[in-house]
Amino acid sequence: MGVILTSLLLASTVLPPLLRGLQLPPEPSHDAEEDAARAAARDDAVRAIEALQHRLVEEQEDASIAVEAGARAMDRYEGLEAPTAESRKEFSRVRQLANTEKRLRLAGIEAERQALYRLRRSQAIDDVLLRRLVREIDLIEARLVI
Repeated sequence: MGVILTSLLLASTVLPPLLRGLQLPPEPSHDAEEDAARAAARDDAVRAIEALQHRLVEEQEDASIAVEAGARAMDRYEGLEAPTAESRKEFSRVRQLANTEKRLRLAGIEAERQALYRLRRSQAIDDVLLRRLVREIDLIEARLVI
């Protein structure tokens, strides 16, 4: 009983003054990690969309379709406002625009997914964050494919 009381008294009287000057290392910020992962994925997606957009401009007769579809595809990444379908006069042009936009968005989504996997392989993000961000990407991709 004496040992228990002595250890309790010493712990309650000696430890507080000793621990006052102790500085703990900062806790890792999961928000900063997530922001960095989202920024890296966004940058890769924008680069992939721009690369495919340049190829499509060269391939198509009407280059404005690829330019406009690229702007709409990057809406998610850069906050561009997408033009409405009601403002289009030709139905075939709207359909072509939608198909091109879908291809560009899917290219951006794939690049975003690959960037997240690359970040995980380099251990810049953990598995939990990877799964959550990839799930978001999968849901966005599912909406495009339907």
